[in-house]
Amino acid sequence: MANISVPSGKRYLLQDGKPYFYLADTIWMAFQKLSLEEWQNYLRLRRRQGFNAVQISVLPIAHDNSVGEEDIEPFALDEEGHYLFDQINEAYFDKAEIMVEMAAEAGITPCLHLFWVNYIPDTWGALKSPERVLPLSRVRELAKYMLNRFDRYHPIYSVTGDTNFETPRVVEYYQAIFDVLEELAPDGVTSMHLMGGLDHVPEELLHRSGYSFYSYQSSHGGKEFLSNITKCSEGFLRQPLVKPLINTEPCYEGLGNFENPYEKFSSFDVRRALWSSVLSGASAGITYGAHGAWGCHKKGMLFLAKSMWGEPYDFQDAIRLDGANDAGFVRHIMESHQLMGLLPAQELTDTPYIMAGTLENQDVLVVYQPFDCEFTLYKELSDYRVTAWNLAARRTFIPELTMGDGRTLVGINGSNHDALYIFEK
Repeated sequence: MANISVPSGKRYLLQDGKPYFYLADTIWMAFQKLSLEEWQNYLRLRRRQGFNAVQISVLPIAHDNSVGEEDIEPFALDEEGHYLFDQINEAYFDKAEIMVEMAAEAGITPCLHLFWVNYIPDTWGALKSPERVLPLSRVRELAKYMLNRFDRYHPIYSVTGDTNFETPRVVEYYQAIFDVLEELAPDGVTSMHLMGGLDHVPEELLHRSGYSFYSYQSSHGGKEFLSNITKCSEGFLRQPLVKPLINTEPCYEGLGNFENPYEKFSSFDVRRALWSSVLSGASAGITYGAHGAWGCHKKGMLFLAKSMWGEPYDFQDAIRLDGANDAGFVRHIMESHQLMGLLPAQELTDTPYIMAGTLENQDVLVVYQPFDCEFTLYKELSDYRVTAWNLAARRTFIPELTMGDGRTLVGINGSNHDALYIFEK
């Protein structure tokens, strides 16, 4: 089982002491909905595609869920079907622990989101499902229980999911969870999964010793799924404490966008969000999600958020959408060229839509071209070698470059597809 760590003052993660690019698939509801056989087959597929992590909500998300007859619950239920938080269903956690162990043995690091927002009072999630709110004392007890169950498998932790820090009481809950993590897993790697578009965390949480790396959610708005990337990356890159940064929820493939559930995000939209994220400075890793996979939806289940996100694909179809292969290709490029730690370099171009990033030593420049149009870089790159990729086909091509007067003009690539250019000294 691999150990993930965070070197002090660096913008990347380590695995067993070597630079590591976090590529996670999103499968929030795995513990509640998947059989061990389904889980084994899923892990085999994702490992083949290049994923090295999975994001799971330890407790089921109350909203945005698909209701299934075979769902297993983490707690006993009262007569109205509400959780009895003082009565743990050991069978749920027995299965969850087996699944965590299976992932670790497959070389896939589980990222366990301990308390989704609906379990925390005063949050927008609690307003949707007030019967799921946990007492503070019970949160501490459950956090200890979870770590005793899972920590031996060296997961990554997220204190919560989709949080927005609405009140001091919300922050008090997260402080309590951090207390448990820092006591029982002092060498663990932990972050916080934030609400879409949030580009900061409260000061009192920012300096927690257990807060290992920054993460944000660019989310699923049709108008904001790209602008949030730049906004959030800039917000965390401004922080005086240097830490790795990851977009842990870009737009999901096949999901209807927030403004119109009939306008589904395509594999191109997802690919653009992935590369825009790493080039904006969120270059320690990236995540992928497919509509129907993240919720482990089975055909015939009632999806509670259909009016917002559209009908999900069946799980077996969702995990085979092609965007997962694009995500695996991002990891291949990032690791093979050692691009972890990229920082934005937008000053090198003013061509619309082009994204540029560079390593701190300036020896590598990476450019993402979402549309097949020529663009100018305000740097003459004659002493750099270039590798260019047609990202839709995942194959290389020879780019047309014209250099002079301190500039490099990159011609159209002739494919009408997005492309990536890597200039290396």
